[in-house]
Amino acid sequence: MDSLGLLSFVIFAPAAAALILAFFPKDKTESMRLFALATTIVIFLVTAWMALQGDQPGQFKTNTAAMQNASTRDWIPAFNIFYFLGLDGISFPLVLLTSFVSVLAMGASWSITKHIKAYLILFLLLEMGMLGVFMALDFFLFYIFWEVMLLPMYFLIGVWGGPRREYAAIKFFLYTLLGSVLMLIAILMLYFTSDLRKLSPTELIDSKVVATAVEADAIKAAPDVKHTFNLMALAKIGQMENSPFNVELLGGKTLSWWAFLLLFIGFAIKVPVVPFHTWLPDAHVEAPTPISMILAGVLLKMGGYGILRICYPICPLGGYELSYMVCLIGVVSMVWGAYAALAQKDFKRMVAYSSVSHMGYVTLGLGVWSANLDHNFNNLK
Repeated sequence: MDSLGLLSFVIFAPAAAALILAFFPKDKTESMRLFALATTIVIFLVTAWMALQGDQPGQFKTNTAAMQNASTRDWIPAFNIFYFLGLDGISFPLVLLTSFVSVLAMGASWSITKHIKAYLILFLLLEMGMLGVFMALDFFLFYIFWEVMLLPMYFLIGVWGGPRREYAAIKFFLYTLLGSVLMLIAILMLYFTSDLRKLSPTELIDSKVVATAVEADAIKAAPDVKHTFNLMALAKIGQMENSPFNVELLGGKTLSWWAFLLLFIGFAIKVPVVPFHTWLPDAHVEAPTPISMILAGVLLKMGGYGILRICYPICPLGGYELSYMVCLIGVVSMVWGAYAALAQKDFKRMVAYSSVSHMGYVTLGLGVWSANLDHNFNNLK
């Protein structure tokens, strides 16, 4: 099995298991639970094997800084959309964390006694979406996996949650939907402004846009603009001198500034940070315990991952100009979340507010890092 096949197996094995579960007899509840648990264990063992130092396709090398196992296949050629997966030192630890927490959460799911088959199917679909987000290197594919998580989590809270589960589920849905809309606007802004002809043949090959120098030369010689969703290519375009993302738009601000702001809000809602945090305490309290484990252990990290993977590499000038805003949000989240956690009597609500405080440290770190970059940002304008 090549690296693309292995990564695809890790992502879609939970979906395949969910499809098989649909054909289990309703009275075989114990068998369904064991089958779902076995699926999560297999996924974890595969990711653990990938973490071993070896030369087999798909295994991760800790001494390599570049993107590893990056493989691509044509998907929607008309819009230059590819099925593009890969891992690096940022994403792979989160893939390993996701698979491990999923095993623990599935083990804790024996307490679920209502609509067991539906619960297990939605849980596995949720795991597929989380793993896909951390491996996708095409912005369109990333967005698909990001949205795949929304509906399973909505139903897992709304059906199996506590007394106020409908309120918590709808609040989670609306907040996340708002972030998704803002993210989609930014994605389209970056896509229609990008131009692969601005990259050198070497950069086109390194970004896995093409495989050979002949294909790269063909793109460079093309008379028409060729847009891209390739995250690696978008990052190279965003970081080049006289980047097209640095053209001025509304209010004298650059496209990079606006795209960073929209993407940051979309990811900050998922982190979550103040003032986008109010959905989390309700979701934590009302969600069943296994889903609270997923919320605290994985879902909050996805927002920070999106900021680090997408916002700063693609919109460095916007990140630099908005660094003080990011720092302020981080400090407020740290303090507000910590004091709010101290005032709680419900354990789950205390965990939720402490998570807001903890992720505030992450946000502050990102803001301080971008504010102190040694790059000469004047060259980007």
